[in-house]
Amino acid sequence: MFKRIKVITLLISVLLVLGIMQLISAGIFINALNNDKENFTVSQLSSQNVAEFTDAWISLNQARVTLNRGMLRLQSSMASQINGGQLNELVNTAKNLLADAQTHYDKYYALPETPGMDEHLADRLEEHYRIYSATLTQMNVLLGQGNLEDMFKQNAEQKQTAMQKVYREWREAQAALTDKGIKDNESDYKRILWILSAVMLLVIALYLFFNVNCVYLVVIGAVCGLLIAEFYERKGDKKHDGTA
Repeated sequence: MFKRIKVITLLISVLLVLGIMQLISAGIFINALNNDKENFTVSQLSSQNVAEFTDAWISLNQARVTLNRGMLRLQSSMASQINGGQLNELVNTAKNLLADAQTHYDKYYALPETPGMDEHLADRLEEHYRIYSATLTQMNVLLGQGNLEDMFKQNAEQKQTAMQKVYREWREAQAALTDKGIKDNESDYKRILWILSAVMLLVIALYLFFNVNCVYLVVIGAVCGLLIAEFYERKGDKKHDGTA
């Protein structure tokens, strides 16, 4: 009877340990899935923000190149002979590029900010963008008027340099957030592998322990049976000798 109780207790203990390990593994796995989801969201938003703002930045720079071409024409010795249609063509090109830049900027602004991004850095970037965009818009108006002197006074190069500096910081911050998500995913993957390996080793250890104990109990039972049989056999021999 005590042997049966011991076996049942052992079985219950094994089941409890396996159940606890399964709960722990499930909790870690669910946590890893949540982290993967968050990291994917960060990566996706970062990619969208960078794509839209970069397109806006490129369009602004293309507009400035167009404005520089107009300024060179106004500076040339043949400025008085320039056909007004040629300047109007440059003005319209710059206007379209500025509109394209604003379209991409509006898409960027409508997107949620990348989780973890420094809000002050994003605010600085947007402020420099608005200053640079407004400067180029004003220069385009002045180009249409043929006002070269006031175009130089806008200091577009200085504002472009200032924005470019902040833009690089912002791109590096976006890249750092994406890299962090990748490293977190790799860390979660390794952690899950370690947990699964530990669970497998524990299951194997319990299986071997349980089987060894079963064999041990069977051997003890067999030895006890032989001893009991031998005892009764000797007892029977004594009775037989007494009767004789």
